[in-house]
Amino acid sequence: MELVPFLYDYKLLSKANIKYRKYILMEIKTGVSGQKRFKAKLNFGEQTVLKLLNNESIIKCIPNRKGTEWVNIDLENELIDIHLK
Repeated sequence: MELVPFLYDYKLLSKANIKYRKYILMEIKTGVSGQKRFKAKLNFGEQTVLKLLNNESIIKCIPNRKGTEWVNIDLENELIDIHLK
């Protein structure tokens, strides 16, 4: 399975937008040929916002990499909600 993120608007990655909105919306295609699509909301906590504004890696902003409490997958509505620190 391959995950291919697609941003609806690359302006969403601007520092001003990240600081103001604290999330971005994406479309994620899954499956062998990308036939299944989910909308995804990537929510940024304060730690993530600071790292993004300073052009730093956000890998350590993933709450518990072994846990799943920071990810909510709604199969019925085809929505993935992700919360970073």
